[in-house]
Amino acid sequence: MPYQEEAQLETQLTNFLQSTGYAKIKLPNETALVENLKTQLFLVNRERLHNRMLTNTELKSVLQHFACRNVFDCAKVLREPFILHRDDKSRVYIHFWEQNAYDANIFQLARQTTVHGNRSNRYDLLLLINGLPLVQIELKRRGVDLKEAFYQIRRYRHDCCAGLYNCLQLFVISNGTDTKYFSNTDHTLAYTDTFYWTDAHNRRIADLSAFASTFLRKQRLWEILTHYMVLNASEKSLMVMRPYQIHACKALVRHALYTAGNGYIWHTTGSGKTLTAFKASKLLSACPCVKKVFLLVDRRDLDMQTCEEFNKLEAGCIDCTDKTDALILQIQNPVKQLIITTIQKMSRAVRLPKYQSCMAAYKKEKLIFIVDECHRSQFGQMHRTIQKYFQNAQYFGFTGTPRFKENQSRDGRSTADIFQTCLHAYLMKDAILDCNVLGFSVEYFHARSSEWGAESRTLQLEGACYNRDRQVAAVAEQILLMHNRKTCNRKYNALFAIESVEMLVKYYDYFRSVSHDLKIAAVFTFHANTDTTHLAETPRDSLERIIADYNRMFACNYTTERYSEYVCDLSRKVKNVQIDILLVVGMFLTGFDSKMLNTLYIDKNMQYHDLLQAYSRTNRVESATKPHGNIVCFRNLKEKTDQAVCLFSKTDCTDTVLRAGYSTYLAKCRQALVELYALAPTPQSVDTFTAKEIKEAFIGAFRTLSKVLICLQSFAEFSFEDSGIAITPRLFQDYKSKYLKIIKETRHCKTCAPASSRSTDFSLEIFHTDTINVEYIMHLIRNVTLTDQEKQEKEIAAIIEKIDQSDVLQLQLKGNLIKGFLTSVLPSLPTGSHIQQAYQAFERQQKERELFCFAQENHISASVVEKEINNFMLSGNIRRSAIIQNIHKSFREKKQLTDKIAMFIREYTLKYE
Repeated sequence: MPYQEEAQLETQLTNFLQSTGYAKIKLPNETALVENLKTQLFLVNRERLHNRMLTNTELKSVLQHFACRNVFDCAKVLREPFILHRDDKSRVYIHFWEQNAYDANIFQLARQTTVHGNRSNRYDLLLLINGLPLVQIELKRRGVDLKEAFYQIRRYRHDCCAGLYNCLQLFVISNGTDTKYFSNTDHTLAYTDTFYWTDAHNRRIADLSAFASTFLRKQRLWEILTHYMVLNASEKSLMVMRPYQIHACKALVRHALYTAGNGYIWHTTGSGKTLTAFKASKLLSACPCVKKVFLLVDRRDLDMQTCEEFNKLEAGCIDCTDKTDALILQIQNPVKQLIITTIQKMSRAVRLPKYQSCMAAYKKEKLIFIVDECHRSQFGQMHRTIQKYFQNAQYFGFTGTPRFKENQSRDGRSTADIFQTCLHAYLMKDAILDCNVLGFSVEYFHARSSEWGAESRTLQLEGACYNRDRQVAAVAEQILLMHNRKTCNRKYNALFAIESVEMLVKYYDYFRSVSHDLKIAAVFTFHANTDTTHLAETPRDSLERIIADYNRMFACNYTTERYSEYVCDLSRKVKNVQIDILLVVGMFLTGFDSKMLNTLYIDKNMQYHDLLQAYSRTNRVESATKPHGNIVCFRNLKEKTDQAVCLFSKTDCTDTVLRAGYSTYLAKCRQALVELYALAPTPQSVDTFTAKEIKEAFIGAFRTLSKVLICLQSFAEFSFEDSGIAITPRLFQDYKSKYLKIIKETRHCKTCAPASSRSTDFSLEIFHTDTINVEYIMHLIRNVTLTDQEKQEKEIAAIIEKIDQSDVLQLQLKGNLIKGFLTSVLPSLPTGSHIQQAYQAFERQQKERELFCFAQENHISASVVEKEINNFMLSGNIRRSAIIQNIHKSFREKKQLTDKIAMFIREYTLKYE
């Protein structure tokens, strides 16, 4: 792609949008915006207005309807009819957009609109529907960091977002190469809430032209604005759905309306299945051909968290009681098209005779059942009872861990046996690459050194005899030893999954008997008719003791008679990190969602869906200090972990999901220190920095070190003293002080703030990592097989696909180089070759050739360019005056060539560093 300035990108995008039906208009100021709104509202509401144009007084009432409203309230107003009081005392309802037909709306675009507020700003592109500004597009020239456009929008919102501009629903940012979208909000805009658009197969569409041809076409944009925006009532925020959620909804609705078959959505745990299921249910409930839509959840999941999640989406939409009579009343309500209930209540409703007078009326109607967590609740007699009763119903499941042949249910069925077709998949590896969930760092400990392989570590037990009590003591002591390290000094908390209630009680009693200051709680289910002859106390009595301790800890008065209230309060306290470790057997290992939970201890045999569901309690994205979920296994789960990851990621490679081991991070730390010390041998060296470029290089080096140290500190064996790394905690803090000083100076420097704040992300979230980077790709290349040609071709194709998906600048620059090695050199390497050495030789050759060709094409000495490259690598500065002295052309040509050489030096250095 040739070099493009911002204005060229803007013109190119404008021309494309015009070709698809957007009308180009000029909006030099807000007066023009208001006049245009007056005209467009009349055109789209012509029949409702009886062909009479709005008067100035009537227009004023429309403007007042939006005045003093925030973004959330404007979003609600847009979606509701407006009662217009006309000058002749009549009343009419007008619509701000036509919900049911995109082509009944008027699409316009405006370039370089000036908006006045605290400061005057000029928007690159505005997209308007019926005269209302709904989408703002901010462009930057190719090569500029995409965050520059994001921070510019954030500044625009701060400076002058009010009145009609609070109607903005979406923002689009692009530098031509990368393009993302995100929703407007009254809260602080966060870059983590920006999304790449993808196709239905989760392939990223980043280029501006490709993005515009899919996302910005009138029908697609209208669908997103009208169908796939979410008004979160409890948080008063506007949200836009992610691409995989949108594609899943569209696939499900299409299948429900145009086939008689069933289907399921496979979206990994933590990716927002509740929202996707709810949106699909809402869309289907609005279809005239569908009598009712039932969104079924398992009773075990209908806790405080689930009720809160649904009520965020629509206040009062779910009945959280266990009464079937309440369900019958909802079914009898002709206005109630969407009903959220439990599979248990629905099963009783179709089974019990007293409800047949109501239920019989729906036997042959077109009903849609959408089942959350269908890998659990759909297997068993209740599903068969419901399915047998309704003769014209369709069933759609949502799951993060489907049942396959390998993990089929007890009756031998898979998810596909019941729900037939997988309509859309978004796997754990996809979510990790998109930074929507975290990967896992798994450590294995065991009690007997002869039991496992070399990848685990041994817990020391006294004497040769091994028994349960000694196992409990060894494991518990190890947890106490490592807990602060694993949870960032208790910023986060942990679950401890244990094999049985009996063992849980042993662990609980051991923790209670030793000295520590951790807040430890426990929960499990108990059954009245359980055989307890071999136990000193019944499970219920044990739980009463545990709850009594909880009551003393938190000054409350729960008992097993108020068990559900205890669980609800316990859930809330775990989410608020008032509990350090929660001991469980099965509860909380599925469905429980807390960003502040980062560690899972396991002394329990698990496999496939149960294992991955439990692991996934730890993988919600929170902040830089939570780079992955920590899993600590006290059972030999290595093989089961790899099997589960491969099964649910559709891959033979676990690298994306499971993080590297301790030795890898230790090597990374040493390399990061080499790079930091090369820039600043001592903390005092930082005080001599004057050039912006070298300050930014230091910031980058320190961030890299910080990221690695956060990961290292979660490993049990790490300590500054014993690891052999060339830094102490005191020295790290000294460098950190210098880092924070530069951040503060840059934020308050009025002359340099705009440029530097755009080119470097100066937020304190300094530990963001890009999963598909050069290091990751080189790791894959080193492991390409040299013995099986067919397998090698598949591995090479997969690596090239990953390179094309990456948004990491260095990998983009290096992409063609790596692809050249993969296609021209690697296939001819003999068995036993050292791939890394072969690549390094290839890169050296290409590096020299690229420098020579650039110099020859631009009629400048290669030695001059090489000298300036070496200087840039040492100082971080490009000596433009030194370059100009070696160019013998006109002044204008000198400047152009100097700019070209400077860009080459930067990209060449980044590419080959």
